[in-house]
Amino acid sequence: MSKSFLLRQLADARAAIERHAPDGVVTLGGDCLVDLAPVAYLNERYEGELAVLWVDAHPDIMGPQQFRNAHAHVLAVLMGIGDADFVESVRRPLHAPQILHVGLTETTPFETAFIREHGIARLGPEDLAAGNAPVLAWLRQNGAKHVAVHFDLDVLDPARYDFLLFHDPSADPHKFDGVGRGRMALPQVSGLLNEVAAQADIVGLAITE
Repeated sequence: MSKSFLLRQLADARAAIERHAPDGVVTLGGDCLVDLAPVAYLNERYEGELAVLWVDAHPDIMGPQQFRNAHAHVLAVLMGIGDADFVESVRRPLHAPQILHVGLTETTPFETAFIREHGIARLGPEDLAAGNAPVLAWLRQNGAKHVAVHFDLDVLDPARYDFLLFHDPSADPHKFDGVGRGRMALPQVSGLLNEVAAQADIVGLAITE
């Protein structure tokens, strides 16, 4: 899909949101890039008083040099880093202390260095095996009044769910070599959302991929 088409989609999404000026945004379907306009809007709407839970097996902080498809760039763009034409749509960039990666699995050397350099908090599936207390503790420490949740379905374990891209019996067995795969279960994620909602004001929810 061409860059110009994606930029038109982004502008249309932002215009539609601003036309209604909602207090919250729910986004269903599409790849991770669909959450660019909603999260950018919400961070402006709440003047930076926004925590972002990025529930995803992948950190989405690559740039064009690392990966050609923009769905892997979106969180970096929300931080004001990346392709200038996409970054231009983010009037108030996220700061690293606003972001928590949840369910993140293996990361590439570039991703690992980016996360470390910017000081982004991360919790893997193993960190949440005993429950969601680490997420709730992070939220309390963060102190943000509002929360946006980005839920990429690939945070789920493909061995459990046949609707996931990584659960494709007809695919070349090496097609996804080197790509992190989710290890969470749907009840874990739904339980997390319920616990977060009991503690904070969820103003954004995107279910993607």
